[in-house]
Amino acid sequence: NTPVDLLITNCASAAMVGNVGLPAFATWNSVSISSNSLFALSPGAGSFRFAVTSNLDLQAGGAIMLDGQGSAVNTGSGPGNKGGGGGHGGLGSAANGNSGGGTSYDTIQAPVLPGSGGGSSNVTSGSAGGGALQMTVNGACKVNGIISANGDAANTAGAGGGSGGSLYLTVGTLSGNGKILANGGNGDLFTSGGGGGGRIALLF
Repeated sequence: NTPVDLLITNCASAAMVGNVGLPAFATWNSVSISSNSLFALSPGAGSFRFAVTSNLDLQAGGAIMLDGQGSAVNTGSGPGNKGGGGGHGGLGSAANGNSGGGTSYDTIQAPVLPGSGGGSSNVTSGSAGGGALQMTVNGACKVNGIISANGDAANTAGAGGGSGGSLYLTVGTLSGNGKILANGGNGDLFTSGGGGGGRIALLF
């Protein structure tokens, strides 16, 4: 089948459906995401892959966002321990009382794993790691908006922040003045550690 064009505009949001074990995959001819429009993952999906046979245009104010779509609190390849931040590209920060942060994992050249959750002894909806994106653009990739896979901050006392996820981008050319982010989330302000940064790889 011939790939079609994907246009997300007029403040619209589009979501890919996948899961941590088997990322969703799609191919489009071109992708255009306008200001105040969002391309994201469905809740709990974890990761996805897509290819663009020609060009991608991410306009100012638009976003491709996987924040908090990785592993949940206390889970993942490098979860924090009882208030420690999750690890990924970097170590998670330790909590007060020396509860350790999560370890680093994944590869520098080809990161594909989601971020890990921060550690918490309490039930919490925060502290998840960032999701994982593999994106191939054969032509020009213009990024004037934001591509992000940030870890979630803690929203419960005593919880660590989630680690940043993975952004593995292969492009023909890259231009624009936007942002590509995989930051770790903040831990509880007084007692816990922040999540480690994720991994970003750009291949030309």
